[in-house]
Amino acid sequence: MKFFTIIFIAVCCVWLPATAQHIFSADKYKKRLGKIDTLCDVVSAVNIVNDTLTILAMGGKPPYQKYTIAAKGSRVNMDFTTLKGKRVCVIATFMMKKGRPEVVATRAEEFVVDTLPRRNGMK
Repeated sequence: MKFFTIIFIAVCCVWLPATAQHIFSADKYKKRLGKIDTLCDVVSAVNIVNDTLTILAMGGKPPYQKYTIAAKGSRVNMDFTTLKGKRVCVIATFMMKKGRPEVVATRAEEFVVDTLPRRNGMK
């Protein structure tokens, strides 16, 4: 019996970290509307509209992206041009704009750039 317990714990230790990703479906996103949460994905495109508005497309190239990140305000002082192709996590308010998911960030602290290498083929 101890053998099976040890095998079970070993399998859980390997499997659980692999499933600890923020994977969102449309239903899960709609449940979090108006709330602050974390969204992680790869930045596909960067569109700098003006000094106070930058649009990031995540999870696919425009117009087929899964999420749009709107960095609004003068407190978001980042070099967004270097984010394309990198995995970024945004901790901000979830909203819908024109029927599409949008996350609005107003401070640079809400962006976390993942600098760790990918492991085991995970995104």
